[in-house]
Amino acid sequence: MRLHHFIKMMTKVVLIMVVMLRCCSGLSMNYYMMSCPMAEFIIKNSVNSALRNDPTLAAGLIRMHFHDCFIEGCDASVLLDSTDGNTAEKDSPANLSLRGYEVIDDAKEQLENQCPGIVSCADIVAMAARDAVFFSGGPVYDIPKGRKDGTRSKIEDTRNLPPPFFNSTELINMFGQKGFTAQEMVALSGGHTLGVARCSAFKNRLKNFDSTHDVDPSMDTQFMKTLAKTCSAGDDAEQPFDTSRNSFDNFYFNALQRRSGVLLSDQTLMADPKTRPIVNGYAMNQAMFFFDFQRAMVKMGLLDVKETGQIRKRMAAARDRQKSYADKRRKPLEFQVWVLLFHLVFTFPREFRSTARIPSHFYDRYLAEFEFLGFPVHDLYRFLNEVQLFVDLYLLKRYNKCFIG
Repeated sequence: MRLHHFIKMMTKVVLIMVVMLRCCSGLSMNYYMMSCPMAEFIIKNSVNSALRNDPTLAAGLIRMHFHDCFIEGCDASVLLDSTDGNTAEKDSPANLSLRGYEVIDDAKEQLENQCPGIVSCADIVAMAARDAVFFSGGPVYDIPKGRKDGTRSKIEDTRNLPPPFFNSTELINMFGQKGFTAQEMVALSGGHTLGVARCSAFKNRLKNFDSTHDVDPSMDTQFMKTLAKTCSAGDDAEQPFDTSRNSFDNFYFNALQRRSGVLLSDQTLMADPKTRPIVNGYAMNQAMFFFDFQRAMVKMGLLDVKETGQIRKRMAAARDRQKSYADKRRKPLEFQVWVLLFHLVFTFPREFRSTARIPSHFYDRYLAEFEFLGFPVHDLYRFLNEVQLFVDLYLLKRYNKCFIG
């Protein structure tokens, strides 16, 4: 029996090493573990502090990550300022309502004090979005790190962002060009469970909709009146996407079932027979939505990742270089012994739970989702996420005085 457990345990160890040896395009789940070991926790603390003061920033951080990655890849180009000879992405009409820059700036300032020139702005944006999902009640997931910061940021590139008036077919085509399936597109659209839309983005549904309808016929009549009342306050008036604007859940899909999607690009997902079953599935099964959303977010975070580039010293200045990686790239840490030790402890989850004193609501929420979906322990990706969660919780507890107090 002991030999059986030893073989089983060592098999897991080998599999973890294989996964950690190489992630995609030189990225690694634990890229900063040696060069800036507290990077993850500094960013988590910045996001957590910001969301305690203003929970609405969660939607802004997720949207910023999407707008960054979907244009020219995840390179923090959305943070760059315009210059005399160039109008940057952030000054595009589609990006004028982006929020959360102060959270990224705060994390970057702390990271530069702790480990100058190590953590890229692109990774900060990606990790901040991930943490915003978690602190809003969404799924726990990890992302590969090691992105480099780009130097190009042009307003004309924002044409690659999906506009709010696209129908389902147009959305499927646009996301398909980036390598996403229809299901992944719908899952990512579920990010609208957080936040609001401005009247200027949906007022076209309320009057002169098309040649045969004055009002968008896919809308519920009462909800149409709600949107009209919102817009009576002007183009900048805000309408929540669902009834729980600061909670990451599946209420967005419930709203689509009630024909109460705010944007045309939202409600079209329910109106189109190709995407309607996906919407219904997520509305009935939040765990399935969470699982698909986190996978789609990881995939989005890998769009056109640059293996060469720079690490900006300041968020908005492409010319202010702390380090250049055009000729020489730092090798990421491939394997961490202490992660392995936490994995070994996981062989005895009950003992781990009682001795480590990890908050039970973290344990129950994550493990319940894991078990409900029916995924076995040897599913490596899920398993590594599980290990990383408890490592994070342990270190956050250990260094609590440094970052919270």
